Amino acid sequence: MIWIRDGSDTHEYVVARTTVSFGSPFQYVVERRQAFRRRLLDLDPERDHEVLHEMPAAGGTDYLAVPLEYGDGSVQGLSPVSDGKGGIGPGAIIFFVEIKSVNPTPIVLRPESRFLPARGL
Repeated sequence: MIWIRDGSDTHEYVVARTTVSFGSPFQYVVERRQAFRRRLLDLDPERDHEVLHEMPAAGGTDYLAVPLEYGDGSVQGLSPVSDGKGGIGPGAIIFFVEIKSVNPTPIVLRPESRFLPARGL
């Protein structure tokens, strides 16, 4: 699910298992069950997956992907993207990385869901 900050758009984004998904941050996160972070201001076309190159055009400055581990053993990814000059703050990174350890059941994301800014992040 993708939410646009100003509320102008919400849509489901499904990445098919194609050659485009190979080498992607989500593949890294799902297979290794580790977080992946990349500042979007200094991307290298030779090193960085093509999906990362789409985000700066929309104002993205920092990308984080974290694994969400479900009670049945399956893993999916969650990826917040920042548009701030400083990127994703240290408190927010800790919050997103630790989500996996407190999520015994799947999170159901719906278009009508709204996230409120966390204080101190």
